[in-house]
Amino acid sequence: MIKKRYKVCVLLAAYNCEKWIEEQVKTIFKQRGVKIYLYISLDLSSDNSFVVIQNLKKIYKNINLIYSKKRFGNAAQNFFYLLKFVNFKKYDFISLSDQDDIWFDCKIINSIKCLIRYKCSGYASNVLAYRNSKIISLINKSQKQKKYDYFFEGGGPGCTFVLPREVAEDIQTNIKDNRNLVKKMLFHDWYIYFFIRCRHERWFIDKKPSMLYRQHASNELGANIGLKSYYKRIKFIFSGNLFKQIELLCKCCMKRISNKCKKNLLNKKKSIFFFIWNFAEFRRKRKDQFIFLLLIIFLFLTKRI
Repeated sequence: MIKKRYKVCVLLAAYNCEKWIEEQVKTIFKQRGVKIYLYISLDLSSDNSFVVIQNLKKIYKNINLIYSKKRFGNAAQNFFYLLKFVNFKKYDFISLSDQDDIWFDCKIINSIKCLIRYKCSGYASNVLAYRNSKIISLINKSQKQKKYDYFFEGGGPGCTFVLPREVAEDIQTNIKDNRNLVKKMLFHDWYIYFFIRCRHERWFIDKKPSMLYRQHASNELGANIGLKSYYKRIKFIFSGNLFKQIELLCKCCMKRISNKCKKNLLNKKKSIFFFIWNFAEFRRKRKDQFIFLLLIIFLFLTKRI
């Protein structure tokens, strides 16, 4: 039973958000049983986002607006900026938020209960894809975690992530120590999951959805469903960007990766056999495991890796 009213720092990376952010902020401050402190980093925008957020600050006193007047270029770098510069010392937990979703009012307190109950270093949950006031589908990321899944997939939707303060501070230190590598990263949520799992710490993916994940034309990533999404992912893999990102993650977290992984990953020939031999440990879904195996074999035969 949780009796303490925890202080929760919510990090929100925003860009051209005037249409959606007011509804999202309302649901953030409606969270039950916790004290919310919201940090919004506004990427250089072309709409009235700045004015909208300033008006929200008049309503909610615990909003801190960070407006650097520079263009980050993507949400990941905006989140890395927040993770690097916000002081976490006075908070109990750190949460990530997108600018356009709708949180259930028990989202944060339920995540804290799970982190404490299961003694985990990170939390994520399933979400409900939502468009035009209608629920489209459940986005299920809560399959059983595999030994090496963090090399090829994240720990669930990044907008559901909640971390204990001590873990967030470790992540902050690592980002500062590897700032040149982090600048090249495209996925902040994958980095967080990778960092925690390669330290052999526990991560919890909740089967119970914690929010409505809004789908619209301006989504940077969206729900990863449909043919268009599959095409984007295939293009990303064949461009070589996937393995470049994995290399960056490994370099950032090299001190924490097991010696067995290091030996196999640092040698290209060994890494291929390592992937093939352990193919069932790199993806959580059974279907994805066999797709991964075929993909690795194809990339090897065509000399793309």
